[in-house]
Parts: sequence; structure tokens; C-alpha cells
Amino acid sequence: RDDAIAELKAEIVKLRDDNEETNNNPFFNQRFQKMSRIPLFWFRIYVRRQS
Repeated sequence: RDDAIAELKAEIVKLRDDNEETNNNPFFNQRFQKMSRIPLFWFRIYVRRQS
């Protein structure tokens, strides 16, 4: 179970890095930033349920 959580965290770090790159592109910037907060919110709820 801890392995799965560690894996998901690594995935999120990767997504954050991708997000940083995307933020350098003004076209995506505004739209993407609003969307990117939602999955993290649900992820936290998911992790809380697992423990």
C-alpha cells in the first residue's frame, strides 16, 4: 500500500514539473492552472481514505 502511495506521489511530482513547463506557455497558463488544482484536491481525499 505504501508503494502505491509513493508511486502516486512520484507521478504528482512529475505532473508538477510538467505544469511548470506549461506555465511558461502563456496560452495554456490561465486555463491550466485552474484545472490543475482540482485533481490534487481529490488525490488528498483519496489518500486520506486509504489510511
